[in-house]
Amino acid sequence: MIFEAVQAVLMVVVIIAIGYFVARKGWAGKTVTDFISNLIVNVTLPCTAVMAFLTSFTAETLADSWVYILASFAAIGITWLAAKLVIQIAKIEKERRGVFTALFSFSNSVFIGLPVATAIFGEEALVFALFYYVANTTFMNSLGFIEIARDGMELSCGGKGVRFSAKEILKKIFKPPMLAVIAGFVLVMLNVRLPAFLSSALTYVGNVTSPLALMFVGMILQRTGLSCIKKFDRGISWALVGRYAVSPLVMLGVTACMGLAAFPSEVLTIQMSLPAMVTTTIFAEISGADTEFAARGVAVTTLLSFLTIPIYILLFTYL
Repeated sequence: MIFEAVQAVLMVVVIIAIGYFVARKGWAGKTVTDFISNLIVNVTLPCTAVMAFLTSFTAETLADSWVYILASFAAIGITWLAAKLVIQIAKIEKERRGVFTALFSFSNSVFIGLPVATAIFGEEALVFALFYYVANTTFMNSLGFIEIARDGMELSCGGKGVRFSAKEILKKIFKPPMLAVIAGFVLVMLNVRLPAFLSSALTYVGNVTSPLALMFVGMILQRTGLSCIKKFDRGISWALVGRYAVSPLVMLGVTACMGLAAFPSEVLTIQMSLPAMVTTTIFAEISGADTEFAARGVAVTTLLSFLTIPIYILLFTYL
């Protein structure tokens, strides 16, 4: 069980390392990373979101399982608010607050979350992990993207403080990733099934999202220097607290208050206690935010998960 979970993390590290090697060879300069980030956000990630809904849910499962989706939304929302409190306590720099909130609040629920859930609990855990994915993705593609975009604006104006108009907020929310989540939800609720050729095309395109995003993290780490991982400033330190202490405790509290059974509660808690979401780095790059800080956060939380995931497995197995 522990071996399978650690293998999922090892796979992530290997793909990040490939991205680092590609950049080190000089094959992935700024033009290439700009292209990759835009390709993921505008093309491959939306394909992934639509197909995740169509292949994982029916109108009945979504309607019958609202309590698990609600628990996920509530836990992530509370963690997001906790990140806001930490920002004030730790005095996180204005131009890093959006990236910090994403690192603190949102987990890598697809590339690590799904393999870890099935490795620990079996195939029956997959559906609960996907319920969490819906909430996690919706939050990241809306609030997460807006706040990271605000970081970019802060950097461009010298940290003087920025405010988005309602129109600007709507434009940033309704980007392709969020539109894809909405489209996927609507298609499922209307029982629409895509033609086989279109479904296959979206699946093939969407399948490159996670490996591309992970290689992108490696490319950014090479650009900024691998030694940046050793920089445990207060932003990274508090992000680790959010990922591996606050997030799982919040989910345990929410599921207890809602009276959920032990099995789904444990699956959802594991999903909350995973490394930071890789998309954080992608959104930072296309928004002109602190990509180096985002890449460090993703890399450090991923490496630390070699220790934390086995601990969680032992806790849920023997307690």
